[in-house]
Amino acid sequence: MAYGGGGKEAADEGRENNIRRKIVAKMPMNPKYYARMSEILEQIILDRKKGVIAYKSLLELYAELAKNSANPEQNTHYPESIRGSGALRMFYDNCGEDEGMAHNLDKAVRENKQDGFRTNQVKQNRIKRALSRIIDDNNEVERLFKLIMTQEEY
Repeated sequence: MAYGGGGKEAADEGRENNIRRKIVAKMPMNPKYYARMSEILEQIILDRKKGVIAYKSLLELYAELAKNSANPEQNTHYPESIRGSGALRMFYDNCGEDEGMAHNLDKAVRENKQDGFRTNQVKQNRIKRALSRIIDDNNEVERLFKLIMTQEEY
């Protein structure tokens, strides 16, 4: 049974906008993950507009996407050792879903960060040097460092 109806459409657009707002707000902390959530949302919207999805299934998809957007630590896509840390999830998603690499980078940051690093270039350079020992690409180190700066765990 395909979905349809004006009142439902307005409600669905409201749900979609709420989910989109959460995705956009969290995008800087983990661009790859939230870009994937955004793509899923766009596919759901497209399917809804085409009427190819039953309303009950649509509501289930909204609920799952909202949960994964708000609580990525519950997403079973992540290996168990990654789930509990936003920083680890960020490295995992943005470094080719390499669990070992995520742990190595997180360890390097934690061992080399000093209080106040966000406002001190010398302290920032210390973290970048530690990352460079793992990743031999200055552009990649800079890209990851920008993400590190958004992580509340650090």
